[in-house]
Amino acid sequence: ETTVGRLEERGKIRALLYSLTPVDRAAVVMYYWYEFSYEEIGDALDLSLSAVKSRLHRARRSMAEAWSSENQPIQKAARKDHGEIHSPAF
Repeated sequence: ETTVGRLEERGKIRALLYSLTPVDRAAVVMYYWYEFSYEEIGDALDLSLSAVKSRLHRARRSMAEAWSSENQPIQKAARKDHGEIHSPAF
């Protein structure tokens, strides 16, 4: 069960990576998989240091938003308040 869950997560991450532009995807892979520095990424992709930081930030934000929208918990139907006092835990 754990292995299946990990495989599903890897597939989702792969899909999220492929939703990025090729340059953003390359920057993310170089930074997180190969542990390149910002300078190394900039040299490899012919980008300035600020452009590398910008692209990584934008890519992370984009992937996080897509991930959270896919993994939203199912909303329970709204309960009607009949004047009862509810615990903050509910």
